[in-house]
Amino acid sequence: MTAQSDKYRHEILGDKIRALYGHTILGKFREFESIAIPPFTLFHGTSYKAKEIILKEGLKPMKRQYVHLSVDIETALRVAQRKSSKQEILQIEALKAYQCSNVNFYSANQNIWLSDYIPPEFIQVVQ
Repeated sequence: MTAQSDKYRHEILGDKIRALYGHTILGKFREFESIAIPPFTLFHGTSYKAKEIILKEGLKPMKRQYVHLSVDIETALRVAQRKSSKQEILQIEALKAYQCSNVNFYSANQNIWLSDYIPPEFIQVVQ
């Protein structure tokens, strides 16, 4: 079942399985290699209430190890739908954040990118 999932949340190593992101475990569960050049733009699905805070304070990992970002709006929307009935999609200027603020980005898989804190000046609401 893990091998067939399109979410790539786990990996199989030999006869063992483990979570890739370590969601709520304190400390970095798994270190990802920093990618030198992230995509130009990434997306984050959230709720209306959280959007207001993110636009003021930036995007933080909160109780997770990393900020989770999507390569496309459709994936971000699916994430947002799990969080709220009133979804918001945020566009992240990933390349600019990397170049101007040294924000680290990590490739978790082909659809999901991870990062540390992203300052608010690199975040916009998708209209």
